[in-house]
Amino acid sequence: MGLSEKVKVKKISNHQSIFLLESVFKDEILIDFRDELKFLGRPTRESLQISFDKHVDGTPNNVAFLNHECEPTSYFDAQELCIKSMRDLDEGAEITVNYLATEYDMSNKFECDCGAENCYTVINGFKYLSDQERARIKHLAAYLEHSLGVNSVGGIKERV
Repeated sequence: MGLSEKVKVKKISNHQSIFLLESVFKDEILIDFRDELKFLGRPTRESLQISFDKHVDGTPNNVAFLNHECEPTSYFDAQELCIKSMRDLDEGAEITVNYLATEYDMSNKFECDCGAENCYTVINGFKYLSDQERARIKHLAAYLEHSLGVNSVGGIKERV
């Protein structure tokens, strides 16, 4: 399937991104890449991490133009291998995800300028976040959720 008929890749300033052509409801599938899966054993600038050792290779018809925002408009659903809307969205909205919800250790770290009130500032991977930063992430990838435990004061820590 790839990109939904309700989205389109558009060039804005110096990069490309995915935008809605019409309004969508919460949890609507925006990008479905079950039929187009090519897996990599390491992260790339255009991949999406789905387990500690598996990354979906980004193509123009799936996640290659999916940009980051600390307060994103969509999320990765690991059960259905798709990107879904985080909430009801209006026509023209940019489709974004929080890279920290899927990427354990980014291949290309960067400084975020999304303007969100709780911006993470440096996007370099989930492994570099504090317990408080980790706790703020909505729709955390299942493989990251399963790798975490709770310490005695309620904070999140990695299992060993």
